[in-house]
Amino acid sequence: MYLKKIHIENYRLLKNVTVLLDPLLTLIVGKNNTGKTSVANLIRKVLNEEKTISINDYPLECRTLLYDTVEAYWAGAIEVAEIKQQIAETRISFYIDYSEEDDNQPLGGLSPFIIDIDESNTVARIDAIYAFEEPKAEELFTQCKGRYDRLLQACQKDDPNYGKQEGYDRTLTATVIKEHFNKFFSLKVLAVNSNNEEDYQEKPSSMLKRLFIYRSIEAERNLDESDSKNERPLTGVMNRVFNPTEDLAEALSPIIDELNRYVDDVSFTAQEKINTLMNQIIASMIRFGYPSAEDLKLKANADISLKQQVLSNTDLTYTSSDESESLPSTHNGLGYKNLIKISLILTEFSKAVVADATAIPLLLIEEPEAHMHPQLQTAFVGFLSKFLEEAIGTKRHLQVILSSHSSHVANTVEFKQVRYMRRTIDGVICKDLQQFYQSGQSDEQKENRDFVQKYLKLSYCDLYFCDKAILVEGAAERLLIPSMIMKCAEAGEFGEVSPPLQSQYYALVEVGGAYAHRFYDFLDFLEVPTLILTDVDYVCERNKKCQRSQALHSSNGAINRWCHDVYGIAVSKPIPIDKVIELSQDSNKKTNALRHIEFQKEENGAYPRSLEESIQNVNRKMFDIDKSVTEIPLFEDNDSGESKTDFAIKLLTDPEFENFQIPSYIRDGLIWLNNQPKMPARETPVRQHKRLISTN
Repeated sequence: MYLKKIHIENYRLLKNVTVLLDPLLTLIVGKNNTGKTSVANLIRKVLNEEKTISINDYPLECRTLLYDTVEAYWAGAIEVAEIKQQIAETRISFYIDYSEEDDNQPLGGLSPFIIDIDESNTVARIDAIYAFEEPKAEELFTQCKGRYDRLLQACQKDDPNYGKQEGYDRTLTATVIKEHFNKFFSLKVLAVNSNNEEDYQEKPSSMLKRLFIYRSIEAERNLDESDSKNERPLTGVMNRVFNPTEDLAEALSPIIDELNRYVDDVSFTAQEKINTLMNQIIASMIRFGYPSAEDLKLKANADISLKQQVLSNTDLTYTSSDESESLPSTHNGLGYKNLIKISLILTEFSKAVVADATAIPLLLIEEPEAHMHPQLQTAFVGFLSKFLEEAIGTKRHLQVILSSHSSHVANTVEFKQVRYMRRTIDGVICKDLQQFYQSGQSDEQKENRDFVQKYLKLSYCDLYFCDKAILVEGAAERLLIPSMIMKCAEAGEFGEVSPPLQSQYYALVEVGGAYAHRFYDFLDFLEVPTLILTDVDYVCERNKKCQRSQALHSSNGAINRWCHDVYGIAVSKPIPIDKVIELSQDSNKKTNALRHIEFQKEENGAYPRSLEESIQNVNRKMFDIDKSVTEIPLFEDNDSGESKTDFAIKLLTDPEFENFQIPSYIRDGLIWLNNQPKMPARETPVRQHKRLISTN
């Protein structure tokens, strides 16, 4: 059995979020402040049986509703019985799948939570609710009102007109509620009938805790021992070694027992010897006249705890190959130290999993990439899976929920195991990439899905973590676009948008015109505002490069796919060049929801074919091109042998070209991207076009 999904309501940014979980590994990704850590945090609170929640964990919208309800009760507008219906409660629902268990196999701690009689149902639902304390409501609200009145009187001493407005002062109400917030809600655990949520039974929270073998590894913010207040990496583990209530594996018991006996024996003998020596020092102090014969005698008693010294000072050191010399752990990287600490915790946890065959093993790991360099981040998921398989075997599955803000971690995981958290105007939504993984019905969609997965692994691009994305042709665009964004900003092209594009987190992804269209479905699924900058790539017969005057088609896959979709042209048919030119001039057709494409168009009486030719066209004086020229020479045919990358670097570094102008198609695209909101509406409709494959 395993945790199939969780549903969270009213916790921080998570107002109504469902997360489907993989039986083995679920990776939660997303930008900062999208609720990744909150998922694990709420699970921890509930499984640790924390009886109430903090005001800081209660959503802002729910606070406003709570303030309104309290003030309405004070004003006599609602009765006590109506209060509970007015207040939002924090809830997490666990859905446990036990379909793979044998009929004769005991379900252990899950049995008390199965309350329906439908034998075909193999999913148990457990709700953990921070429920409003209804029986205490009248007394609690009266206490709050008394406190409100006292605060109001105190404020009116300084300002007699304070609080004279109609109704209650919201600032004072909020202050009072925050002071008493820990009395409003308490943890309740319910076994719920999956077929009828009105049918439920309350259970002790300890039952839910026993259902899981659970461990959480939180993000390691500081592993450096330079601060004496910080624990050493092994301190926490050593505390659990000495803890007699910890159920460690039998294989470690003899070693732990011997360590305990040795530490206790040495502590006793050391303390006796130290006390004897200290008493000699005390006795020598008598000659100074204190204490006198009438006073109580002084005797030294040094309370020496060798065990505490072991706890506080056990550290990792790094030794030479012959172990003749050693260096402190501070002389090695924090990334390796973090990995070692995680390994020790996993070892301890895996032994507890093996010892209990009925509980559901659940491991929460938050941002393990802290302090790790990219290569170590890339290898981490593979290391984790192999480590757990060796530790607990293949017959027992341990379920891992891993959150990460690293593209090096995220792009090593299969789509079907990724859950993408995204903020919208209406709150956080969780995108299940398993749905994207399964959605490809046509051969083309499956090929595109596989291509994107492989590309992400190779490029480690930040599509999961960016505010916006820019897909570009090649290295020249990748080098020039940041400079062009700054030029637009300095020219005031971005208007009053705050923050402007240069201050937003945009991912610059080099994909080439032949592959950008493979990302269309993926970008639509993620709902990331994306600008596609590509080249028109005119071709004539036999797909030979040419000028606009000889062009029959475009060889650019991204443009052709867009035209097929917009104009409903069968994919087996080539796109006439007139349709490409028409598209370049129609801003509406170049935009599909959060996707926008831009490529070269007519400017200064010419039709450039590529980025380089477009830059030359709008900077004719810099490149000695006559104003009357209507066809810019193909860049590939230049006699200098200058590469596209050389051309870009020259523009960025040569003072002669530092004031180059930006082609209009790029400027238009960057302005469009700048104007897109960072948080779109909850569902942004994408124009769906039937992709015709017939030749009719």
